[in-house]
Amino acid sequence: HAVSKGCSQNVSILLQSAKNTNDLVNVQNHEGLSALMFAVKERGLNIIQDLVDHGADVNIKDVNGNTALLHALTHYIEQTKEIITTLFKAGSNVNCQNNDGLSPLMLASSECLLYPISVLLDSGADVNAVSMKDNTKTAISFFPCEHYLKRDEIICIEAFVERGASMSYLNPYFVHQIIVAGKIAVVPKLIRHGLAPSDVKPNRLLIRDFNTIPTVSPLCVALLVGNISLCRYFYENLFLTNSDISSLTCNKNILHILERNQRQESLDFLNEISSQPLSLFQLTLVSISSTVGSSPGRELRVNTLPIPQVMKDKLLFQSEVVPLNIHSESNAAEFQFLQLNRAIDEYSIFVDNGYGVQSYYGDSSDDSYNVDDDYYGDYYS
Repeated sequence: HAVSKGCSQNVSILLQSAKNTNDLVNVQNHEGLSALMFAVKERGLNIIQDLVDHGADVNIKDVNGNTALLHALTHYIEQTKEIITTLFKAGSNVNCQNNDGLSPLMLASSECLLYPISVLLDSGADVNAVSMKDNTKTAISFFPCEHYLKRDEIICIEAFVERGASMSYLNPYFVHQIIVAGKIAVVPKLIRHGLAPSDVKPNRLLIRDFNTIPTVSPLCVALLVGNISLCRYFYENLFLTNSDISSLTCNKNILHILERNQRQESLDFLNEISSQPLSLFQLTLVSISSTVGSSPGRELRVNTLPIPQVMKDKLLFQSEVVPLNIHSESNAAEFQFLQLNRAIDEYSIFVDNGYGVQSYYGDSSDDSYNVDDDYYGDYYS
């Protein structure tokens, strides 16, 4: 009661007068909540430190499987930083999961919390730990995939890449949004770490005219925004979907959009690849890649295929035939890895690249959109 009321003096008196402090500080109510959990929810830093100093178990779980650390992340605000640090120093398990299969890193990722993510990674959080409730999700699956991309999301994704996270668990919309935003320097890193090409519905990319096309591949998006360097990178490295092979060069909607927006370089690129079609070997690789799919577990599926190792390496994009030329990207070095502790503004990173980026907060017919629904099938063609 003293903890829930924030009476730090009363808490100290009780702890000092108790005969068996360990039993007192770790008592749980009918919901499994301990004094430490109440203190965390009330953000009482002094009480938290006092409880920890008197033997409070930071890894006790409530009836929902939440520890004090998970409670801190659930109720996170800027002032919670010191609480997080205190719990880490006291030995909080950074890889525990609650009854919903959520780890601390998953919770922090779901809100893209820069400081907690940084500390969790430095404390040994497993970036590839799979949710016990859903084996198609790791922490990177929980990044919010909104209509617009934010700076902190790019920074966090790069941090995960540097720690060896498998990008096969990343929502495919991210790479399409990155292309639209023009932050292409991170794309090769994502691909080398398991990201595969996929077609997605364009209604979340907030670009005029995209909705006239049922689905778009990464190559298609790069083409529509006029990033020819990225187009060439995707094409030469066979980062392609079946739609790129079957209909990209002859899609009337795409051609009409490019002509209307005077994307002559994109039109020239289409003419170029039309006159120099892929070889039978390359076409076979693209077909196999599309059949294998881009969902989690792609690497395992590829490695179990009865094909030569050289084909497996190409399907997993282990080596680049042509590197990405990022000189055309005005600020490609803006998001260097692990500048996690710097001040990050909350504004999106979309720029007007001449193609007509719609208002970030404009009207949307997709207000009821559910990330989970899209992530497991709705965005795939």
